[in-house]
Amino acid sequence: MLLTLKQLAAESGYSVSTLYRLCAPSGDLPCVRSSLGTAKRRTSGAIRVARSDWDAWLAKRRSAPIETPAAPIREHARRAALRALPGASRYVS
Repeated sequence: MLLTLKQLAAESGYSVSTLYRLCAPSGDLPCVRSSLGTAKRRTSGAIRVARSDWDAWLAKRRSAPIETPAAPIREHARRAALRALPGASRYVS
């Protein structure tokens, strides 16, 4: 199924102009251009993206979850660091 950039923008939350920049050959999102025209910017509405290409592009850019979360900063360590600052005695009890 081929989708227009407006449909992808409504679905994904990206702006249409961002999707235009992501389209190949300047970007790396594969697309189909149904007409190229002679004038500049004549492709408005003529660019389509295959659903499978869109899903693959999103999967390639999805970040992996963190394996182990960072250790939380203990409250007493944070307070000790604040006490070391000049003039902190006025703010930290």
